[in-house]
Amino acid sequence: MKSTDWRLPSEATGRLVAYLLFILIPCVTLIPAERVPVWVTQDLVLRWTAVLAFFLCAWGYLIPRQSHQPVKLDATDLFVLALVVWVLLSVKSSREAFVSFYAYRSFLAMALWWFSLRLFWKKWPGIFPLFEKVFFGTSVLAAGWLSLTTIAHAVSPYFHDHVIPRIGLFPNENIAGGFLGLALVWGGLRKMHGSPVSSWVLGIVFLGWCLTQSRGAFLSLAIVAVVYLVLHMWEVEERLHQWTRRDWMVAGGLLAIALLLLCRREGMINRIFFALQSDTEAYKRFDLWVSLMKMAVAQPILGFGPGTFADVYPAFQPGSLWDKVITLTHDEYLQVAVECGLPAMILVLFFLVHLFRETGWGLRVPKAFRAAAPESAAAECAFFLLLLESAHNLVDFTFHEWSHRLVLMAFLTYSLRAPRAPENLRGQLEFSKPAYGGTVLLLALFLGWTMGVGAFRDALARFCDFQALGSINGNQLDKAEGMARRSLSYRSNYMNPWNTLGAIEDLRAEASKTPKEREGHFQLAEDYFGKALDLSPYSLTPVENLVRDMTSRGRLHQALDLQTELVKKAPGFPIYYFNLGMLQMKVGQPVQAVLSAEKAIEIAPFYLDAHLLKAQALEASGKRDEALRKYKELADLNLPPLIEQKVEANIRRLGHAE
Repeated sequence: MKSTDWRLPSEATGRLVAYLLFILIPCVTLIPAERVPVWVTQDLVLRWTAVLAFFLCAWGYLIPRQSHQPVKLDATDLFVLALVVWVLLSVKSSREAFVSFYAYRSFLAMALWWFSLRLFWKKWPGIFPLFEKVFFGTSVLAAGWLSLTTIAHAVSPYFHDHVIPRIGLFPNENIAGGFLGLALVWGGLRKMHGSPVSSWVLGIVFLGWCLTQSRGAFLSLAIVAVVYLVLHMWEVEERLHQWTRRDWMVAGGLLAIALLLLCRREGMINRIFFALQSDTEAYKRFDLWVSLMKMAVAQPILGFGPGTFADVYPAFQPGSLWDKVITLTHDEYLQVAVECGLPAMILVLFFLVHLFRETGWGLRVPKAFRAAAPESAAAECAFFLLLLESAHNLVDFTFHEWSHRLVLMAFLTYSLRAPRAPENLRGQLEFSKPAYGGTVLLLALFLGWTMGVGAFRDALARFCDFQALGSINGNQLDKAEGMARRSLSYRSNYMNPWNTLGAIEDLRAEASKTPKEREGHFQLAEDYFGKALDLSPYSLTPVENLVRDMTSRGRLHQALDLQTELVKKAPGFPIYYFNLGMLQMKVGQPVQAVLSAEKAIEIAPFYLDAHLLKAQALEASGKRDEALRKYKELADLNLPPLIEQKVEANIRRLGHAE
């Protein structure tokens, strides 16, 4: 069969899985990430479809066989199972149960798709050429829309106001550049082997890739290109010797266009070599990675738990990043180490080495500029796609996206359906007929409850809390409380609705007519915030809310204790030191307030409120001369009107006192 020939499976189960896969790839790629909640497009739907695809593939592959035949597992399957078990152990050790189980369900969905695709390609390999068409067609549509919106953003007032350039339908430019890079690698390899891929269509993908301006996408694709050229050096040199003058002119023109796109003012190459001029925050990523290593060492065995990075990171966030909200690590390997422990990261690295070994045989067989057998071409493509994604995730987090996951897993599992490298690690499970039936039943119950019912309850809990927040914004507090309590009826260990209930009681306290009623609402809010903190001990929001409530109730010493706890949780945040200093001033501790203000200034030298607090604290502690000098230093700066008025008034007052 030719590489371009394809046929749908004759069995209904195979057709259903093919339809699921071919619908999901455009959906997770082309549905705008900013318009549809992520737990609808990439969590609930994919968890359910993962379970459905797994059982359909298992039914189509295993059921026709005799039940007493052993279930064989090769090294790749064992690696995946080992990761599933290790991540579950990390979940069990996590202090944020809801968040970690939620993340684990996403990982389990990925594992189910891995096994589903392995079974699918073994049973129905003839559908693979159609999968390639769907993938490339999706990438062309995505690249076309990205190019259109990015160009139109620069020339059209309407597009300038309604679209974000450089990302198209993707969450950000790095994910966009990574996905289009996968398509460029596939299309480039196909053309190298003489397969029919339109140069104009490939040019659309290349244009979209260039417009993303993603440095990680450029570097990873450059690594792939260098490795390919080194491996095929002799074929490339031989081909270049055969070029005519026309070939050189065409190649020079294409190269000039590519360099024009890549080296323009905001192009990829320019953003690499002039990073500080085009992106002043570029080198702060090294500070991020150093802090991630400290996190990994703090919990080296099982990590902090899947999904907990955003809550835990403020305790390790350096002062250079104090003004950044960081929810992802920009390095998938370090994120694995932080959330699931160093052994998990080592296991992932060994898994990657094994995958490179299993697909590497495809590098030796197909020759550049010659037709290749479908099997060897698929293995070669899988190797370079894996290299691209592995390199890119050293500096970004593209594998978080299902558009990347599904495409890469599909290519890898197809190339592994008949492994060529000798197996050093494999296993098989033999069952009696009753044990086989019992195992299938237990697996069905586990996946049905965990990925079916559990995922549905997760989605309802998050959706109801989302509705509660919307009702608060509309000042519908009773409706908001009902939605928050409904969210808790689905997941009582979900922190957000408890925090939402506390916020509702805060608003009711502000609207109370009597002190007794006001105190009653504040007490309820304190209980709710305390419950939220118990469920998410790393989270900062419940503590911030408690500090605000204690301050409003006049319990300044309790507020001071809680603010001190906040400083310990997030020592790199200058605003927490500022708030600590303000509370210290209120309880009559100006000397300590000076130290807090100085710490805030040390982290953020241009934090004007902290400078003003230091001057006020110096004055309150009896150091009037130092306070006056500090006020005069502030007066020389370009101050906002409100701060400028305060500074001038204090200078006049202290000057007259002298």
